Amino acid sequence: MTTHWIVTLSIVVGIGVSSGARALRAGSQRPSPEAAGPASSAEPSVTDFRVVLLGTGTPNPRPDRFGPSTLVEAGSERLVFDCGRSCTTRLWQLKIPLGTVKLFLTHLHSDHTVGIPDLWLTGWLRLPYGTRTEPFMVWGPEGTVAMMANLAKAYEADLRIRQPKQGFAIAAKDFTEGVVYQENGVRVTAFNVSHADINAFGFRIDYKGHSVVLSGDTRPSESLVAHARGADVVIHEVGMARPELLDKSEAARQLLATHHSSPEQAGEEFSRIAPKLAVYTHFTLLGDKQIPEPTMDELISRTRTTYRGPLEVGEDLLAISIGDSVAVQRIQR
Repeated sequence: MTTHWIVTLSIVVGIGVSSGARALRAGSQRPSPEAAGPASSAEPSVTDFRVVLLGTGTPNPRPDRFGPSTLVEAGSERLVFDCGRSCTTRLWQLKIPLGTVKLFLTHLHSDHTVGIPDLWLTGWLRLPYGTRTEPFMVWGPEGTVAMMANLAKAYEADLRIRQPKQGFAIAAKDFTEGVVYQENGVRVTAFNVSHADINAFGFRIDYKGHSVVLSGDTRPSESLVAHARGADVVIHEVGMARPELLDKSEAARQLLATHHSSPEQAGEEFSRIAPKLAVYTHFTLLGDKQIPEPTMDELISRTRTTYRGPLEVGEDLLAISIGDSVAVQRIQR
């Protein structure tokens, strides 16, 4: 694995810790209770390994699904994967200070990175929602170091005016496939996935003999299946459109074929992996003025043609506790 670090504005490296989801809302549809299959317990199990979907949306600026972002809490570690629109709002809804998290990026598309300036610059404020005292730590594919260095340049005026004393430095690291982080019993492994022809990754997070896998943005991927084997929970992106739209739109056909996984394709991968729980996030549901986007019930129905196991259709602030059993909690927004 090749890695490169850049620390901008000042140098110190610190290591980072807690807690947190509500019922399905995508489009305006809620799937029927029996559609998603066996329901997980509403009561979280006693565990210090938890995943919270901070944002399950796309570039579409909708109020019910914020930009793509996932929080993983494992022991004393608070790790955020991708930083879409309003990631910071969801973190503070959980009463997690922004300055206590570390950031990992699956790829550098803007919908996965647009929230970074807010997480960085609000995180150093000496208020309950900030509190960062060490550098802002960021891991991502090639180009992450350059992006963060340029962000530091873009906000030079803000930093000059506010004159922060600590927590404003950036420690950024480019990675390639392999173990990219290992601290306090937590191991994060990045693996290549297939998102058009760009440099994109998924992640596996292992802690105390349990694991969660985040697919990142990907069409069907043997790398994902291989790295997800034995995982307790697999969180997978999904893309779909109604046949009438695909019949008339080459752009829609190309986007879904090259960038995303259909419900049937994701279901096939869930069946091969056989996790305790499969979860959908980052819903690319296409429609136009004449043809509405697919419903969640349609999504589940199509998934069930290839996968019969436990399934949750994710929503913002869905929390999953991982231990000997897996429990799902929906936190009121």
